[in-house]
Amino acid sequence: MRDLERESAGLDGVRKEVELLRRLTPEERLLMSFRLRRVVLDFARAGIRHRRPELTEEQIELELHRRILPPGLLDCLHTR
Repeated sequence: MRDLERESAGLDGVRKEVELLRRLTPEERLLMSFRLRRVVLDFARAGIRHRRPELTEEQIELELHRRILPPGLLDCLHTR
């Protein structure tokens, strides 16, 4: 029974969060998405840095772009 109560409480929390997000203006949603993107990229950089401590910041950025850009696009951008 406790698991069911916890699950119900979790769903109530999600419902409240969804309601709050629905009240945001389009501009606020866009700002939130930019901030979330920045956080995700910072986490990705930290992961690369942790796994490959020998890389320079420039190499970390290249590795990050290699991971998030479609295949071949980084090569096109890098040769210009």
